[in-house]
Amino acid sequence: MVVERVRDGRRIAQLFAGEIRGHTRDPLARLSIVDVEDVEGCSGGAFAFGIDETAVARTDGSARSARLADVYVHETQARVVLSDGLDRAEPVARELGLDAERRGADPPELHLLLADGVDAKRALGVFSAVAAR
Repeated sequence: MVVERVRDGRRIAQLFAGEIRGHTRDPLARLSIVDVEDVEGCSGGAFAFGIDETAVARTDGSARSARLADVYVHETQARVVLSDGLDRAEPVARELGLDAERRGADPPELHLLLADGVDAKRALGVFSAVAAR
């Protein structure tokens, strides 16, 4: 049996967006793909889309969205830059075998490298942990 690995950054990002959109139950149902750009991969990474999380206030039922991450397309991988929930995300990412690196001091970010299509599926576990807070 031949197994083909997806090694195109744009396609990996598309797979990841599809995985997020495909969930209709909490906590992943609170995530939205926003600010979508139709881009090709480049060495420095091109912004492809953002991931927002919608939270509903318990007191008055109002909803607000906050940016959780941005996704960039490189030639052979996608890079997810998380800006919230890093303390939950980092250990889960490492446990799932994802390449994760914390960068920056103010504000800190967690960079996840999605090197193939399988990583797009694994990254859902990271976002489940962050959105479950």
